[in-house]
Amino acid sequence: MKKVSIIIISFLLSCNSRKAYNEVVQTKEVDKDIVLINIENGNRTQIAQLIEEIQQCDPLMIGIDVIFSKNKTNYEDSLLEEAIAKIEKGVIAFRLSANGQIENPIERLRKFQLEEGYIDLDARNGIVSHFTPVRDVNGVRYESFVVALVRLWKPELELQIKPDESLPIQFQRTLNEFTHFSIDSLKSSDVRQQLKNKIVLIGYLGPGEEDKHVSPIRTEDLKQLGAADMYGLVFLANAVETILLNSKQ
Repeated sequence: MKKVSIIIISFLLSCNSRKAYNEVVQTKEVDKDIVLINIENGNRTQIAQLIEEIQQCDPLMIGIDVIFSKNKTNYEDSLLEEAIAKIEKGVIAFRLSANGQIENPIERLRKFQLEEGYIDLDARNGIVSHFTPVRDVNGVRYESFVVALVRLWKPELELQIKPDESLPIQFQRTLNEFTHFSIDSLKSSDVRQQLKNKIVLIGYLGPGEEDKHVSPIRTEDLKQLGAADMYGLVFLANAVETILLNSKQ
């Protein structure tokens, strides 16, 4: 587990949280830095192959929004271990519950140089609108997946976030405004070229409702239905942009 001893993050959102939450600043421009890859219902063998294929495309870094908390077969886990060992720069997720219980990836996946960050989404009145970038558990500070990713990507940024402070996500993009591909898409050379020098986040984007939540960016039809509209991976991508946008102000 990567523990955070000193965090210096200059973050202005907290002093203007009402505006950030009430005003969804949606853009139709496709994000130029982040690419999302859907693991769909892939098993660990398929995910391992996906990771290796992504790494061959020279991405800037890889973020793995999948928590491999239980051992599978030795064959599957060995392939996944070998694939993760080849990641040059990346972040892998773990789970940190509200009461401080930690659910890590299996140990054989944690011995490499990947950063680790907990997955955090904060639902209020049934709508996921906030996230907690840093948490303090029994005197130990832990970084969220989003903060670990930004720190690795932009080490020159100075971020000041109080531990356990929940911050509003500044929503700009739905899935459609992020370049995104399926697990099988990397067979195409055109797709592979689009991963070079990008932040590639892999996680679940359907086809089912798993890890799908209600966001403030919903369409009017979805508001009436109260239906979930955004996958967790897209929330994380918007949270990454939130930190970057406000660090420049």
